Amino acid sequence: MRRILLFTVAVCAVVAAGTLFWAYRASQFVPDRYEELLRADARRQASASTEMFNRAQRLIHQAKRPGKWRASFTAEQINGYLAVDLEKQFADVLTGEIRDPRVDIGEKTITLFCRYDGVAGESVLSIEFEPFLGERDVLGLRFVDARVGSLPLPSGRVREALSEAAAGAELAVRWVEDADGLVLLIAIPQTKQGREVELTHIELAGNEIRLAGEILRK
Repeated sequence: MRRILLFTVAVCAVVAAGTLFWAYRASQFVPDRYEELLRADARRQASASTEMFNRAQRLIHQAKRPGKWRASFTAEQINGYLAVDLEKQFADVLTGEIRDPRVDIGEKTITLFCRYDGVAGESVLSIEFEPFLGERDVLGLRFVDARVGSLPLPSGRVREALSEAAAGAELAVRWVEDADGLVLLIAIPQTKQGREVELTHIELAGNEIRLAGEILRK
């Protein structure tokens, strides 16, 4: 869980580090959806964060023994955790320039938002991707769009940034390009007990991400 959180926030940090020119030009643009996510009720955020933590703990418990596993997280639960407990539990994850990370789960894609405070001013970073099953031990992310404010980021910069973010989170990745564009393949880490983890199902439905798979015996 820590690796995924670190990777998510590091994506924002590394993209931001090399985009001062774009940040300056687009500093006044904030996507409507991001503003809506930031206006969430504080009490609901706290409750959603608790539910997110509980579900994550259940997933960790499942990973301690071989067999089938299943998990689901809503965007509200993820955003509640990002707003309320991320900085408390992982103080070293957020950099001083990066704040207010949020996610939006659509019918086919997930969009990651965050604010970046740089020397050229404040801007909003957004990266949209489509998750899919690669191999049974690989999660695929097909990139749809990446922007600083209203301006697109070059695909080369996205690739460089996400490679650095994955390295910081100690995730093994590789890149491919298919007819639909750039794809990042992330190898699913082993459990703390050294068991292989298979991912057999991933689905976006009703503002929720649903996952299922199997923990293999050694």
